[in-house]
Amino acid sequence: MLLGTVLCCKVRSQSYSRFGFVLKGSARLSEVLRGEVRKKYKMKQKILGIEEVKIDDRVYPRSSVDNYVIAKYMKAMKSGSIFPPIVVAKFEGQYILVDGNHRLTTNKQMKNKHIKSEILEGLSLEEIYIESVKRNSIHGTSFTTLDVTKICLKLQTMNLTLTEISSIIHIPADKIEPYVAKRITRIGVTQEQVPLKAAYKHFAGEHLAEPLNQETSIGVKQMDLFNSLIHLLEMGYIDSENKLVVEKIKRLYNLLESYI
Repeated sequence: MLLGTVLCCKVRSQSYSRFGFVLKGSARLSEVLRGEVRKKYKMKQKILGIEEVKIDDRVYPRSSVDNYVIAKYMKAMKSGSIFPPIVVAKFEGQYILVDGNHRLTTNKQMKNKHIKSEILEGLSLEEIYIESVKRNSIHGTSFTTLDVTKICLKLQTMNLTLTEISSIIHIPADKIEPYVAKRITRIGVTQEQVPLKAAYKHFAGEHLAEPLNQETSIGVKQMDLFNSLIHLLEMGYIDSENKLVVEKIKRLYNLLESYI
């Protein structure tokens, strides 16, 4: 069984070390799982400098931002729409992003210097990660299959039950093992489990000698890319005041001539 392999003592100790988590027993963790963080650990609001907010891959579950969403947010902000604060956690003197990467990125692209933030304090990295997954799973863009696979693998290393994992990522408990099994491969003699992008899912279950260079493919269907681009153009979401964007449009125009 996949979980039996993943949760063996040796793998668990390696995983804890790799993710940098210091586990603190089940009492506070259960509060995070039940969504009681906001009630017990009071969140205060503060205006933070944009550069103060850090994205830590150990705790932020999304691997990328959706440029289509950024374009929509930018247009809405320019028209005066008010967005909710981002959520950050204060950990070891730094403000780590918990929820709101699209809002943060949009503000950065608009050259804003500050952003309204809600701040969580007193949580461990493990608790911050779970809180981030829970918040990002209930609103905003959906997780990619790669993100979900990574989340499942990481939550398994935290000694959570399938029921607890299911409550966090909203996948039926009996579907988690087969879901992950179809989207991972194992690398080298250590048999480290590596999540696969959709473009490489045919390697699932294989034992590879070397890691795949998954950056050679973005793992997105061409039709989805074209539909997103067409929608951006039709809705007027292109930031025509951005010189870099205009240069990309001109380059795209020149490239398209050979296809028409």
